[in-house]
Amino acid sequence: MRSADAVVYKINSLEDTAVAGDGKITYRECALALAVTSPYNIPAGRPRYCLFDVAGAIIMQAPAPITIPKIYIAGQTSPGGIEFRLGANYDPVDSLIDTRGGGDHMILRYVRARLGEHPTRISNNGDSIRLNDTSHQIVDHVSAMFGTDESLNPNCRDCTIQWSIIGPNMCIGAGHTSSLHCKTFFINPANNITIAHNISQHGQFRGINLGLGIKPRVPGTYGQADVFNNVVYHFTDETGVISNQNGSAYVNYIANVAFRGPNDKPTNNFFAAFFSRDTVDPYGYNIFMSDNVTQRTRVQGFFGQTVSDPQRSAAGFPTAADETNTCGVNAQGTADCSVTGFGVIQSLAYAMVVGITSRQYEAWHITGPEQAMRDALAFAGADLCRDGLCRDNVDQMYIDDIRSCDSAPYLFENGFPSVVSQAGGYANITATGGALADSDNDGMPDSWESQFTNTNPNVWDANNDADGDGYPNIEEYLNFVARDYERYAGFIGSGTGRVPAFNCGRPMF
Repeated sequence: MRSADAVVYKINSLEDTAVAGDGKITYRECALALAVTSPYNIPAGRPRYCLFDVAGAIIMQAPAPITIPKIYIAGQTSPGGIEFRLGANYDPVDSLIDTRGGGDHMILRYVRARLGEHPTRISNNGDSIRLNDTSHQIVDHVSAMFGTDESLNPNCRDCTIQWSIIGPNMCIGAGHTSSLHCKTFFINPANNITIAHNISQHGQFRGINLGLGIKPRVPGTYGQADVFNNVVYHFTDETGVISNQNGSAYVNYIANVAFRGPNDKPTNNFFAAFFSRDTVDPYGYNIFMSDNVTQRTRVQGFFGQTVSDPQRSAAGFPTAADETNTCGVNAQGTADCSVTGFGVIQSLAYAMVVGITSRQYEAWHITGPEQAMRDALAFAGADLCRDGLCRDNVDQMYIDDIRSCDSAPYLFENGFPSVVSQAGGYANITATGGALADSDNDGMPDSWESQFTNTNPNVWDANNDADGDGYPNIEEYLNFVARDYERYAGFIGSGTGRVPAFNCGRPMF
């Protein structure tokens, strides 16, 4: 986020209010970059860090769209955890956390966003988290659930979604204009997006759906997505889609796991179903697939399998596409219909859009699919708070369900939820302490600043970078609380614990 004029909001209230001089600093004031005059002065309109000195539920009563750029929402600073929920007065219903045009450069970490049902407030916009036509976004270790449109809906450029738990939705009569709307994770449109180490679970449609490119669409538009080490579980009709409706699609699917749930249907249900909607501009596909374990593909050496199936078997052509109108791409990124159908899928070379000349990830970022599942089950979601690990009861229920998906009982085997109480309820959050002493209100506790020669507990020095490493002091502290020094050095590949049998013990499609 890093800005010389950034300010720090030390959020001391769970209320959804915004009164400058009331002594309360709230999430709404930080999201909207509002002025605060008490308990200390914060000028309006600045790049900002949202830190939490409280733990519990923030019940949103109205939209709080992030339209002023550069914001770091640091859930890891909470002494017990933060959960955003839908309030009874929020009408018309929109998203809980929402970046919109202008709200670029957001980092969102270690929070829960769980919308919930609103049957008398009909809305098509009930997303738990939405990135709406913004760029440079990071969503890391977030739990996004109980949406009525999607639980996570990124429309972004240059963004990363990682280590998060997405879904389930509130599906039946929960407040969407469609009485049945069970669609979880929809990325549309997007370009240069990384989707890694996430869990997407329990829905009818949109396990991981990609509509790459930009809007408004123009000839020669294209988009790239790197999709690796994700776990996708129990999507009855549509585990995943890749569409060319916004531009030519370049996708790298690497070492993902997509397993069946108790109600999955085989017809037209693919890990990557082609959705060729383009009828105006010549858009095509370049799809790289490697080591994906899915309902239709085994990989030798993983989950007890002794044979490997062709990776292209994970893809297919439902009613919205056929092999003849699914074309490859040429060097300019436009459609090349000398290559069609399954020919657009290959396992030889990383798919790169025009202008990109090297991979967008390091080799150590990716493990084999079985270890990827262990890692996601061990670390995904809002699992860390200021005082240590804090995975909540809701996330733990879903993690346990996937670990044991090869034996009864199964979540949602008799149908998807209509209300939060059918989906495990909200989080039980208990504060592990109060605000830490911070004499200069720069967001870094005195006890932490006193350990170092480059920080002074009596001087506001959040934006200083005396060691010249590119990280201001406040981000050094936030990285420390998030344990980045250990989590991103040897973290990938260290997950332990049981994983289920191949395909959760169910037959292949």
